[in-house]
Amino acid sequence: MVVSVKELHQRRRSSMKDGKLTVVRAFLVTTDDIHDGPEVARLADGVPRYGNTLNGDEGTRVTSVDADPVQKSGVHWEVVVEYTGGDGTFEPIDVHPLEREPEYSFGGDSYTEPYFLDESQPEPKAFVNAAGDPFEQLWERDKGDLTITLTKNVAFWSTFEADEFNNTTNADIVFIDGVGYAPDVLKMGVITAVKTSEVWQGLTVDYYKATYPIKVRKSGWKDKPLNYGYNAIRQVTKDVDGVPTLVMVREPIVDRTGTKITKPWPLTLEGKAMPSATDQPPELEFLPYPSVPWGPLALE
Repeated sequence: MVVSVKELHQRRRSSMKDGKLTVVRAFLVTTDDIHDGPEVARLADGVPRYGNTLNGDEGTRVTSVDADPVQKSGVHWEVVVEYTGGDGTFEPIDVHPLEREPEYSFGGDSYTEPYFLDESQPEPKAFVNAAGDPFEQLWERDKGDLTITLTKNVAFWSTFEADEFNNTTNADIVFIDGVGYAPDVLKMGVITAVKTSEVWQGLTVDYYKATYPIKVRKSGWKDKPLNYGYNAIRQVTKDVDGVPTLVMVREPIVDRTGTKITKPWPLTLEGKAMPSATDQPPELEFLPYPSVPWGPLALE
């Protein structure tokens, strides 16, 4: 079944060749069943049918309707409608403010991060001196995230509802400007809106122009620090209520001379010190942001 039909206004085009006008419109059709085929999308309500006129111009009619699947999605279809005929003049479609396509801006931001391993291939090298010791100071390298700023018109605005999506990642596949993004590769910033009034076909329309700042990270938004530290876990026997009991205690890591280390030491996942300062520790994994479905935002 068809869930929604949205015209991709940024894909509209027209051309005049050999005295014949060609006008192309594109639509994004969403269905709710992966078994729905292109025919369901092609015949969806809201998609012009073969023979329909363009803005009532009897000389310019639909001559082809093609439906193709959107890459990496089984429920999104791009339907391209082509009109031919006419003398090359037609009135532009006056789209209601709430039916206009979102506006997109693609950019990026930069930052720095400390690192312990370099990017050598096939095996990264530990960032240590010739004697295998970490440097006195942590070095940093440049990093960056791609950004998308999406602006769309919405009929209603709730600050508290918007706050439910601030600083979250996408738990589901999200389509932006026809491109599908896998779960948890997008992070939402603080959503904002400006109340706007506009006269459309003689009527005053009130709506909100909402802005969605999004960061994109192909590797996802889980934090994966390397397991370094100054203390290690050791199993010892202690007297607990008169019973010798094995317990885990945290103790400072010391060097060969028994002196506490002054630089982070690689640890195992069990919290034990690895044999050498040059050993590569495993990554830990943390979830800094909640992962929630972004469907209610209707970003498509």
